[in-house]
Amino acid sequence: MKSFAITTSTIALLIASLASALPTNTATSTLAERDCSGPTVTIAFSNDMSGAWAPTTICTDNVAVDLSSLFTGTPLDNNGQYLASSMSLNSGLASNPYCTVQSAAGDVYGPLTAQTTYYKFGNNVNQLQVVNLAGTTVQCSVV
Repeated sequence: MKSFAITTSTIALLIASLASALPTNTATSTLAERDCSGPTVTIAFSNDMSGAWAPTTICTDNVAVDLSSLFTGTPLDNNGQYLASSMSLNSGLASNPYCTVQSAAGDVYGPLTAQTTYYKFGNNVNQLQVVNLAGTTVQCSVV
């Protein structure tokens, strides 16, 4: 009976360890995993065609973060495509942030700052354009 109790305890411990080691896809856990001790900002990405949007908290430590890791499972997630038409800086303005999004091809979107809190994707100011943010990164610093 003693070996059964030890085996059950060992299995329970193993299951708990595996469960805690599974990756999560929320912005909060990403922020916690990065141990952000400085100022943070909140950026909301919106798809004005579908009405989907999702905010995320970003450290202002000048480290590029993969947007896919922040938005998997959110309303912006369209089977691995992260479709947005705009982004807005919603909090953290007092820290004087400077945030940009960079595509895998090297295109830079932004910046978002305390003075420029909204950015519309696309080249035509009179037309709504949705871009796929899969493979892009967001990076914020304090200036």
